[in-house]
Amino acid sequence: MGTVSQFIITIMALPLVEAFGGGKQGWAVYGALIGILTTAAFWICAWGGKKYDVCDMDKERVPMNMAKDLKLLIKNKPMLMLMIAFGTDVLANATYSAVNMYYFKYVLNRVDLVPKVASAILFAGIILLPLLPALSRLFGKKRLYWFGSLFSIIPLVVMWLKPTAPVTILMSMMAVFGFISRIPSNLGWAMLPECSDYGEWKFGQRADGLMSSSLTFINKFGMAIGGFIASFLLGLVGFVANQEQTPQVLNMIVFLRFGMPVLGYIASLISMAFYEITNEKYAEIRTELDERGKG
Repeated sequence: MGTVSQFIITIMALPLVEAFGGGKQGWAVYGALIGILTTAAFWICAWGGKKYDVCDMDKERVPMNMAKDLKLLIKNKPMLMLMIAFGTDVLANATYSAVNMYYFKYVLNRVDLVPKVASAILFAGIILLPLLPALSRLFGKKRLYWFGSLFSIIPLVVMWLKPTAPVTILMSMMAVFGFISRIPSNLGWAMLPECSDYGEWKFGQRADGLMSSSLTFINKFGMAIGGFIASFLLGLVGFVANQEQTPQVLNMIVFLRFGMPVLGYIASLISMAFYEITNEKYAEIRTELDERGKG
């Protein structure tokens, strides 16, 4: 449902900006509106989950030990590999998001294509999501994540080599990318419980909150650094908004839009090669943990 709402917002972004007066004023009002809606949505979610967020007040609380928790995280090799794979994907995709508008405005001179291409990417992703559980059972999460990263590279390389390709090719490649790239971007969260079970199986300790917050942190960190990298590299080649760009700037925009995600997926391929938990391995882990529980 998050993807569906993202799909709607993407389609409505530019029309809303124009409706609010266009330019700086339009974007400012649009940003404020999204901020208000997001805040309201978070409050509604918190209100709806409040009755489920309970704790046993009589249970003895174990004090937090940051050093001990970090040591447990560092020892969990599958979790570290997942964080690297997930984080590099997020970082690389954050850079392309940061320059997406620049690509259409300065490289293609077709700002009108922004909502159309974004819609193709998101709609293809929506089609993939219901198929993900079945694909995970068929191929295994590790293998599916690896191949999802591998095949996400292909449409990006095509557009990197031919950034001014005809609209039909652009739309087709971005739809394929939207479909395939949803595999690793969503599968990472589904692999998180495996890493938590691995930690309990290997070290006798569960750390669900630590694992979840670590993946959330690497997600936010990658988004922030990706945006910084895009701004920094564009500044190095002399980018100035709202004027004709030099070939160096145009090449940098194309690299950030298509080349950086390729590098991110390559990093994912390498880290996933060292991810130990296959379907067979996880079945063994779960069986042993269940036996310990009965004991």
